Parts: sequence; C-alpha cells; structure tokens
Amino acid sequence: DDDDDDDANLPKITVKPNVRTYSTVMDAWSHGKDRESAERAQDLLHRLEQLYNETGDESYQPNAISYNTVITAWAKSGTGSESARRAEEILETMKRKNLADVISYNAVMHAWARSGEPNAGERAETLLRTMTDKSNVQPNARTYTTLIDAWSRSTADDSRARRAHALLNEMEDLWKSTGNERVKPNCISYSAVINAYALSKEHRKATMACELLKRMVQLYTSGENVDAKPSLVTYNSVLNACATSTRAVERDEDGESGVNLKHIVRSIYKELTSPSQNLRPDHFTYGTILKACANLFCGEPDNPKFVQEVFERCCEDGQVSFGVCYQLRQAATSELYRSLIPEDAYNAENGHFSIKDMPKEWTRNVQEQRRRYRQR
Repeated sequence: DDDDDDDANLPKITVKPNVRTYSTVMDAWSHGKDRESAERAQDLLHRLEQLYNETGDESYQPNAISYNTVITAWAKSGTGSESARRAEEILETMKRKNLADVISYNAVMHAWARSGEPNAGERAETLLRTMTDKSNVQPNARTYTTLIDAWSRSTADDSRARRAHALLNEMEDLWKSTGNERVKPNCISYSAVINAYALSKEHRKATMACELLKRMVQLYTSGENVDAKPSLVTYNSVLNACATSTRAVERDEDGESGVNLKHIVRSIYKELTSPSQNLRPDHFTYGTILKACANLFCGEPDNPKFVQEVFERCCEDGQVSFGVCYQLRQAATSELYRSLIPEDAYNAENGHFSIKDMPKEWTRNVQEQRRRYRQR
C-alpha cells in the first residue's frame, strides 16, 4: 500500500514528440535499403506535415533534415528509376518551401546514379544546372563526384566518359578560379572519371585512364592537391580500363603513335608489389591483371610466365578468390592452369576448380567487400 501511495505522488511525465523525434525514426527507416523502409519513412514525413498543418505547432514543422532523410531513404531503396523520381518529387517540395540545400541535391543525384536508368547522367546534370542557375545553393566536391558517377553508369550515351571528364575539368577550373576548397577535386573525383573510362567504349579508354592516374600522382607529389593521392581503387580502375580495352596498343587519332597496354599493366603490377609501396594489391587487382592477360596478351610468348608470376604472388599475399581463379583459367594455358591449381581443388572431369578447397593460406586475406566502383 505504501508503494502505491508513493507511485500516486510521483509526477506524471508526458513526452511530446517533435520534428527531431520523427526525423530520428525516419533516419532509422532510411537504413532499411528497400521499398517498404522508404515508404515508412515517407509516411512519417506526411504525418509530421499533417500534424503541423492541423495544429500550427512549430515543433512539428518539417525541416531540411526531415526531407533529406526521406530522399536518402528512397536513394537507398533499390527500386530503380522509381526511387529517383520519388526523391526528385520531395526535392521539388523542398524548393517550394525554400528548404533545399546541397545535401538535398546530392541525395537526389545519388538516387539517379543508382537508378539503373540509361540517361541517369543527363537527369543528374539537369539538377546541377538548375541548382547553380536558379537557386542560391552552391555545389561541392560531392555534388560533382556523384554526377560523374551517374554519367559513368549512363549506358544510353556513348560519350559518357567524356562527359564525366568534362565535369572534372569544370571542378578544377572552378576550384582554381575561386579558391573554393569545397569544390576541390579529390581522389574519389578522379577515380570516378577513370572508372567512367573503364566502363565505356572509348577508343583510347586505357590511355585516358592512365593519363588521369599520372595527373593525380603529379598533383599529389607536387603538393598542389594532396587530396588527389591515388588509392588502390584508382589503380584497379586503370587496370580495368586496360583489361576491357579492345586492343593491346591504343593508337592516337593519326594512327602513328600509341600506348602499349602491356607496359601499363606490368608497370602497375610492379609498382603495387614493390616493398616501398604503401598500397597492397587485393584480389580485384590480381583478378584484373589476369583478365588483361587473357583479353589482350594471350598470344604473346612471355604471357604464360607473367601469368604464373602474378598467380603465385597472389597466393603469397593470401588474395586468391573465386574471381582470381576464374580469370586464371581464362589467361593460362591448360597445362599451366592444371599445374597451378592444387589437386584437392581441381575436378579432373570438367576442369573446374573449387575455391573452398584451396589452401587456407591462399585465401586468408580475401575481403569480398562491396567496391565503390564496379568492374565489369
């Protein structure tokens, strides 16, 4: 009874939700990465708008964070072009309310980049031009990098790599002319353009990718732009541009001079396996080098020796993955392939390998993490 009396004397606390409460729950739903999660986040936004309209209580008034959170939820939903259109509808609402900021535009561009739409780059670039011409919102490095990524995925436009490269040049010019550090290109910006070349059908795709890598190294070593320091993703993307090229020597327009891709591939391999290099090759690196050997150099006399060297180094580094073994099978002669795959992991009837039966020390460092940029 005494306990009941004590409870009766306790003050009653009523917690009233506000815009921050709703936005926090929306953010939780935004991590669901599916349609239902995005719809639940948008339902909460509509409820918040309804509460504000009905009560006039400013603690319910949706703010930029509320809207941006729902845009992000749609961008992550994986629903293709629908996600981008839903995100853009919310952006239009924000523009009418004078709430749109650079985060809003970046999130919608990201939605278009992930949409799978063939014209994703064009749709995203329209947002950039609207943003700079008709509003007070200024783009930043992420804006341009997201747009470059969208162009790299725009299969409807054969000039997508050149469009991406033009945006990088625009970034550099804007940074140098204004001194605005917010638009300074960084490693991700340059790497996104290299990836655009790798995914394109450009005649000199590997040459252009290699020139961009050299540009990044020059900017970093000179101190002009230390944020341009190449990463492993950068090197892997250059290798992928080589591996997916249609010719072993990419010639200039006049046809008189050209770049030998074998030299590029082998120089990158030598650089990344050098003891003085801080970056270490991963299974994407080794797999892409073997892919280049299979696609471009398979008829050359020294190719088998190089293929064997690359695979044995991959084994030493513990980076043997399914992809590496698959590319080895394409690059090596039947005899070499058979000699490199252990007996326990080889099926003599069909010539297939079993990755789970490879020596554990060969696979010990493989991390099948999702890459920032895809290889094809």
